[in-house]
Amino acid sequence: MTTTNLYEKAMLVKLTSHKPTLFKRQDAQTEQLQQLSEDKAAAAYVKLFKFKTPVQEAMNRHREVIRLHHRLTLPYDDRGPRLLPNAQYLAYTQAVRGAMDAIAEWFDQHRDHYATYVGADCAARGWKVQPDQYPTIVQFEQALSHDVEFLPMPHLTHFLFDLSPEDRAAFEARQAAIAVTAANDALDRVRKPLDILLSRLQSYAGQPGQRFHTSLLTNVTSGLEDCERLMVQDLPTSLQLTFSNLRVAFSTLTSNLDLLRESGPARETVTTLVTQALITLQEA
Repeated sequence: MTTTNLYEKAMLVKLTSHKPTLFKRQDAQTEQLQQLSEDKAAAAYVKLFKFKTPVQEAMNRHREVIRLHHRLTLPYDDRGPRLLPNAQYLAYTQAVRGAMDAIAEWFDQHRDHYATYVGADCAARGWKVQPDQYPTIVQFEQALSHDVEFLPMPHLTHFLFDLSPEDRAAFEARQAAIAVTAANDALDRVRKPLDILLSRLQSYAGQPGQRFHTSLLTNVTSGLEDCERLMVQDLPTSLQLTFSNLRVAFSTLTSNLDLLRESGPARETVTTLVTQALITLQEA
């Protein structure tokens, strides 16, 4: 697959996620553990909010922001910004900002009850942990916050001086490598669920007790949507045709899954389709 100048079609987006400290060192238990293990580095910790309270919902909403960020972007740099196609800027901001707003809504609804949740968690532990060991509501809200920053893709014109031929070549090679990594990540959104589906098709025989879940198909169609949305390069004609064939076939099968469950010939047909799709993806 050919690559394109990334700076023309993509930007960078950095999500900084804060995280509450929900593990507290237990001094008495730590001292006892160190004596027993003869290891001065040993420590005993207790996890706060271990038991079910509405606080878990806040944590789930916090994780949803991170999940959406990774689903809607492509890799660029480890622990740094990720690549976002320009055409997906609005969709990204709506989804991620919406998930961040859901966290704010939780605090609007539960702020006055936070102390009750802390007390319930302490009580569930037999009061071995005290309320003053938990973050305050202000600390907890700050810890569940996120910051989003958009940045331009690097380009040779950003340098205020002429690069040597060697440095220019290294820069261009780095950008090409990033484009290849991004393209492979987008294609993996389809390849991985197809691999799982193929494995299940090969092992499934329609016997009592065997399961064939709808998600095996819907994960592929979801991957198709993600891949087409995130590809910075134009998809080759072969992949466009393959994706179209998969979408048409799975649209019919998703609403009639019993056909796959009960018909060996139908499973063989889908196995052939999936196998060919994986070959096409490998050649892209």
